[in-house]
Amino acid sequence: MCDQHIPVISFVVVVGIFTLTVISNTICPNDFVGTGGNVCMIRIDREARYCEAHEICVQEGKKRGLRLFIPGNNAPKMLDLFSDFETVFTSYSATLNRSNDLRAGWQVGDPGYAGFVSTSNDTTIPWQENQPNSIIQSIALYSRRQLLDDWQVAYNATSVICEISHRSTEARVERFQTNWPYQLDNLFVRSNIQSGCFYYVKVPTLITCAKKCKQITECRSLYFNKQSRECLLSLYVDCLLPLEFAETTDAWIRFGRPDW
Repeated sequence: MCDQHIPVISFVVVVGIFTLTVISNTICPNDFVGTGGNVCMIRIDREARYCEAHEICVQEGKKRGLRLFIPGNNAPKMLDLFSDFETVFTSYSATLNRSNDLRAGWQVGDPGYAGFVSTSNDTTIPWQENQPNSIIQSIALYSRRQLLDDWQVAYNATSVICEISHRSTEARVERFQTNWPYQLDNLFVRSNIQSGCFYYVKVPTLITCAKKCKQITECRSLYFNKQSRECLLSLYVDCLLPLEFAETTDAWIRFGRPDW
């Protein structure tokens, strides 16, 4: 990380706010099931690719006045709540960093846990035997109730499971910070295989790009090209840039969203 000055952008943008339902330890809204501990999930019986699955949770949440996301920390609880699914995505992702230790560098898509990164020899994620084993950017999914990692394009979900977030989306001053959650030697993925979910737009300034990210609840980080004025927002999970944007390597700057 930088030893001295760390660039930070802070501002407030007023966006549409959805009222969050207060859930007790034992009662979930209609169509949801829970395990206690304020955990409520819903299964949407719809086939979906990876980014589509995330968007399904977002849209199903908006219809209900809730903030929904694909489970990460509570992903193992899907096995207890739903007995008959074949393939479902979790929000465990290693799309920002691939460590030599394949158990390290995993993040989650749970709002409020933007700073979580698994460490070397991590045992908190209940991998199937001999998993994870992918050396490039990967996501984690349950296939036949076994947790494994793979490229996000390798599978389609047979259903989508979403969890209720209790994290407020009210307007507040928020930081966008470089070298977060750690300094990156390279801003680009290692292969042309699709990784992450991006929103692309051209904007006049870095501040405008940051405002775009602020306005989209699902935005995890932003990339801005100082030459071309391209703005790419990494949605749902934090991810390195697609390799196709590597032609102007030195022109890109990245800001993470620590308070997401």
